[in-house]
Amino acid sequence: MSDVVLFTPLAEKTAQENLDAFIGLCKSKLAVFGKDLPFDDFVWDITDTVQDKGKRSRKRIYFSNWDTVNDLDPKSMPEPFVSFAKAYVRYQHGLKPIIDQSTRVVPLRAICKALHEVGKASPLDVDGHVLNRAAQLIEEKSSAKSAYRFGWQLQSISEFLTEKRLTKTALSWKSHIKRPADTQRVGKEFDDRRRERLPSAADLNAVAEAYRLAKEPEDVIITSITAIMFSTPDRIAEILTLRADCEHHDRLPDGREVYGLRYWPAKGADPMIKYVIPSMTDLVKDAIARIRQYTESSRALARWYEANPTLLYLPERLKHLRGVGLTLEQVSEIIFGVPELTQEAMTWLRYRGLRKLGGRLKDMGIPFADLEKAVIESLPHNFPYLDKALGLKYSEALCVVPLLTFHQRKRTKLYGLESVTHGVVSDGLGGRVVHGTSSVFTRAGISGVDGEPVRLNTHKFRHYLNTLAMQGGLNDLDIAKWSGRKDVRQNRVYDHVSARDKLALIRDAVGDQSKMFGPMGHAPSLPSIKRDEFANLKVMNAHTTEFGYCTHDYASTPCQKYLDCLNCNELVCIKGDEVREANIRRQIEETRGLLVAARKGVEEGAYGADRWLQHQTQTLQRLDELSVILDNPMIQRGAVIQLKHLPSASRLSQAGQALGKDLSSTSDLSQGAALLASVGVNGSLFGDHE
Repeated sequence: MSDVVLFTPLAEKTAQENLDAFIGLCKSKLAVFGKDLPFDDFVWDITDTVQDKGKRSRKRIYFSNWDTVNDLDPKSMPEPFVSFAKAYVRYQHGLKPIIDQSTRVVPLRAICKALHEVGKASPLDVDGHVLNRAAQLIEEKSSAKSAYRFGWQLQSISEFLTEKRLTKTALSWKSHIKRPADTQRVGKEFDDRRRERLPSAADLNAVAEAYRLAKEPEDVIITSITAIMFSTPDRIAEILTLRADCEHHDRLPDGREVYGLRYWPAKGADPMIKYVIPSMTDLVKDAIARIRQYTESSRALARWYEANPTLLYLPERLKHLRGVGLTLEQVSEIIFGVPELTQEAMTWLRYRGLRKLGGRLKDMGIPFADLEKAVIESLPHNFPYLDKALGLKYSEALCVVPLLTFHQRKRTKLYGLESVTHGVVSDGLGGRVVHGTSSVFTRAGISGVDGEPVRLNTHKFRHYLNTLAMQGGLNDLDIAKWSGRKDVRQNRVYDHVSARDKLALIRDAVGDQSKMFGPMGHAPSLPSIKRDEFANLKVMNAHTTEFGYCTHDYASTPCQKYLDCLNCNELVCIKGDEVREANIRRQIEETRGLLVAARKGVEEGAYGADRWLQHQTQTLQRLDELSVILDNPMIQRGAVIQLKHLPSASRLSQAGQALGKDLSSTSDLSQGAALLASVGVNGSLFGDHE
């Protein structure tokens, strides 16, 4: 939406009135998911407004209830909750857009189910018991990782309902669903998690063998994409949106050539070049060349359709057919590249409703204009853009192929084109092999351990490379940059370095596998010092100030001088520090002016002016002493200056001053304590802040 529309509840209205106003605003005034969004429909098609990179299927939101969400004919959540759910999803997407809408819809379904169990159907009746039951439902049905994420959304919904006054009673609910432990590095749980997220040695060998044996276009493209993922820690969506000219060549100052790929990271980081390590450079160059070999014709076709958006592309040998009636053989040749597939051509025409009145279809000519219109309408959604947000066109993309290249039961269509999708690569790596869908491994006769089919997912390679980098000692910042992340904390999810790996790394550093520790280091011997000299080594901390450095230990006590640094024994100045020397000299002039004002106040009998005169006199004296030292040519630059003999601030002396007593000469400490008690720790002398 171009303008942000915020909902502000009114305190004088009831929760029902605020709910009606919120739903009305989201229904009629928001443009999120499109201005023409059919708000009242059970299913929202948001494909045009929420693009999931690397996926070609339609993107929809189903507002189905908890019990029927997986049915072939799911049922809607009941009113009025479903209207609130729709309004909430639309409103929140305008403020915090996300791609996976189930993150918000699943918690809403759980709340609706919990309300239904107590005979309610309105968000006004949501309370702590309903939210606890919703959290329980989520834990029963979701994985630990998903349950934790959904629990946070439940908490967000609770806070939203309270903030917008949409419940009968205010809520103060926190999710009890704990984050699954992912930092433990020993035990069966860690080993299972590591095994699940990292490819095994057998998997790596299978990928290498499939790359070597690939001959068909679909196998060559999928194994080449896999080779790239083995070389740089990419998300699959980042590879599928590479441009055809993605390669980058450069030279280091020492003359060595470096090679990398230009990426547009999938989760918000800036466009970047990911450099490929030298040992993998030749492999990536070969993989890019192999992909280009089978995709260049589709980029050329895309360029033709960009220049001729209303015309059907015809190869040179078929250009004489433009504008004439077509036989089934000619239609077959235009669509499939060969004239023999008349039955498939007939099926294609029937599916698109291209019929003439009377007679048999195979005996009739097909108007060229009708065929042309059908082909143009079948071009990819949003053509010529493959990814409009990135400004990436099909004619510029690396991973674009003839239509139905990867379909195992349909012929490739030469008139059209499509992009390689995440689902295609996932299926090619064995994602659905248990359901009978072949993979690059099964087509090459490659099996895993004990004859089991090889099954990989695209994100395993990213986990694998990140773990190798961490095991090799690469720092978190470099790993985050290499992986295209904005936050180094995201590295933690990809860290699968085991305790055994860390121990092996330490033993390798020691150099002797039989020893737990390496040779002892030898520290230089230092001369002994006397106890009184040791007592003077009390500088534990140093804090930058306007005039030098404060050596007070704030971990022990707060500042006892209330930032009156110039009258503190813990101020240290450095001769030659031009900035702070200038501040000291400027402070001398300011203090002289304040001293004149204090004297005038004393002459006029202003209350407290005598104390202020005493303080400014002491401060000016301190500054003059510093100035003399700083101007002394016998003292070298860099000398450390610390003035002493200043009275330290204490409650005892302050109490004595308040009572007109000088406790500096009092030998009986009990007298001082009595004086302090007579003022009172919380008395007016110290103020309520004490």
